[in-house]
Amino acid sequence: MQLLAGFSQILINKMTDTERLNKLQEIVGRYTGKVICRISTSGRGLRLHETSRHGAVESIREAIDNFLMEQEVGWNEIEQHK
Repeated sequence: MQLLAGFSQILINKMTDTERLNKLQEIVGRYTGKVICRISTSGRGLRLHETSRHGAVESIREAIDNFLMEQEVGWNEIEQHK
């Protein structure tokens, strides 16, 4: 697995989800400054990537939220686990 420059596996393992999202957000901007979360068009899984594609947004969190809102998820089950 290729790691971000300057990050050890130990440090990454200690990061909270918030810290991970913040680090990813810092990286956005090297290409278009916008990201999208979507199902791969080739059927190979989920993609969170920087793109100029329609629907891309500036925030990693917003991209993930947009994806989740588009999915047929059992929201009642999610609410019960809060």
